[in-house]
Amino acid sequence: MNQAVCQMFHFLLLLVTLASSSPPGQCVWYDRCGPDPDYPPADSQHYLMCSYDGPAKQATAKMVEIIQDICPHLLQQDGAVPSLCCSLNQLEDMQRNFELPKPLIGQTCPTCFFNFRKNVCD
Repeated sequence: MNQAVCQMFHFLLLLVTLASSSPPGQCVWYDRCGPDPDYPPADSQHYLMCSYDGPAKQATAKMVEIIQDICPHLLQQDGAVPSLCCSLNQLEDMQRNFELPKPLIGQTCPTCFFNFRKNVCD
């Protein structure tokens, strides 16, 4: 399990680095393109992201529901639907991946788990 958490951390660090190099509202990738060739063909958990140089896309109701669960601080108080640089697939992956550290962090320090998610989401 520690290897999975470490891999998730490195992926998220890369995501934050790439996302911070674009202007606000401008995406560098969107959705999953296919399996990562660095992993065995039977691996169904590691994907490459699709390159996308365009504006953020309007979130659907399902996407907003997932954001409310994993990154509630990103939703505006007025209920406005956000524009995102991630697809429903990516949000579902993120929601699933947050389940990995939850037993390690969430049960012993709920505030730490909230801050961990907030740092990843931001």
